[in-house]
Amino acid sequence: CMRRSSMQFLYDMLLYLSNNLGILYVQTLAPIDQPYEYPITQSDPEWSSLSTSEKKSLCQIETSVLRRLTTPALLETVLNYPYLIDVFAWGDMSIGIETLAANFNGMEELLARADLERSLEDYCNTHSSHNIAYQVAEYMMQNNI
Repeated sequence: CMRRSSMQFLYDMLLYLSNNLGILYVQTLAPIDQPYEYPITQSDPEWSSLSTSEKKSLCQIETSVLRRLTTPALLETVLNYPYLIDVFAWGDMSIGIETLAANFNGMEELLARADLERSLEDYCNTHSSHNIAYQVAEYMMQNNI
């Protein structure tokens, strides 16, 4: 009788753990299809009180979030990056994009995505050409970056 209750207990525990870990596993690995919201942007009152390095550090994306962002969501996230304009500071946008990728994990991850070209095409076909984000996306698409 004791052996049966121990086996039943073990079975119940395994069932409980598999059900709950399965839910946790699915929640942890579910793709994120909305752009990441930076914890601080130029519109926040604290922005002006932080150093540039503090702002850039706060805008790094947590790895667990970064890997789950779909490529279109990651593209939008990168194009919303508060320091995206820095890509123009180098005189050659390729160098600016490489420099940004070396300092911002969102751009680094984006450039590693196999489906980036398709996401760039979709973005350029659905957004206005009158902003910096579009100019960067169009440059990346035309130059196979």
